[in-house]
Amino acid sequence: AHFLAIAVNDSTEAAKNFVTQMQTTFYTAKDDEDGNIALEYGVTGIPETFFIDAHGTIQEKFSGAITREVIENFLQIEIGKLEGRVLEIAHLLRCPICQGLSVKESQDQISLNMKKKISE
Repeated sequence: AHFLAIAVNDSTEAAKNFVTQMQTTFYTAKDDEDGNIALEYGVTGIPETFFIDAHGTIQEKFSGAITREVIENFLQIEIGKLEGRVLEIAHLLRCPICQGLSVKESQDQISLNMKKKISE
């Protein structure tokens, strides 16, 4: 996961001062002169937090200050979804050794290796 802050309605100097003062460890960028990034994302107030997947789709949007707990809860839900998908895939695949068992059900070393690869 990557975190990116967009400085909206701030001068470059103000954005740099914020990063220095807050000692942020995430990427920070400045919106363009016309505020197009904020407009594209539908920012209605500041601060807002967007969770965007690897395909660029907004998965969740939070208005106002966000806490570590909110981020952790969101990530736990997403991890749960991924784990569910891994189990679905493992259930659909057949063990090449056992044939009758799914990769999920089989304890054969090949199936265990396949489950590990699916999880990665």
